[in-house]
Amino acid sequence: MERKIFSQLVTFKIASVLTIAMSLLFIYIIFFDYPLNDLRSLIAKGSVITYNRGSGVIVGALPTCIYLFFFSLFSLLKKGCKPVKTNNIISSISGVIIILTFSLGLISLFVIPVWLTASSYTPCREEHLIRYYVTDPQLCETLPIKLDKRKWIGLSKFSSSSKQ
Repeated sequence: MERKIFSQLVTFKIASVLTIAMSLLFIYIIFFDYPLNDLRSLIAKGSVITYNRGSGVIVGALPTCIYLFFFSLFSLLKKGCKPVKTNNIISSISGVIIILTFSLGLISLFVIPVWLTASSYTPCREEHLIRYYVTDPQLCETLPIKLDKRKWIGLSKFSSSSKQ
């Protein structure tokens, strides 16, 4: 009987560690790769905007990842095999925030393309520049030069350095 309880405890703790690792990876990708850069680009409204269709939904999932991280951390640090109680005020507030941000992300999935179509921005037609919208179509020709000078912080730098 004790061996069964021990194996459940080890399984529970390993699941908590894996969930922490997965949520930290998602948080890192959201903050340092294209989703948050796309959001910054849309807010700044410069001459070049980067936008991927799923960026709003991915940024909207950020509170879920943060909640999963803390829930798993508390589960890992708690004695025994019982999960953390979720019927408290903090869980209720975070649940509302998660639903609102994810809903806003889903709404942005449909609103932002309509806004980009109605605005003065035109998409670049080249296949490798499909996520870029510019105020002047001639900027698409000079865009790769500008992109090489940018300093990417996140996972993009690994993918671009492997191509060189």
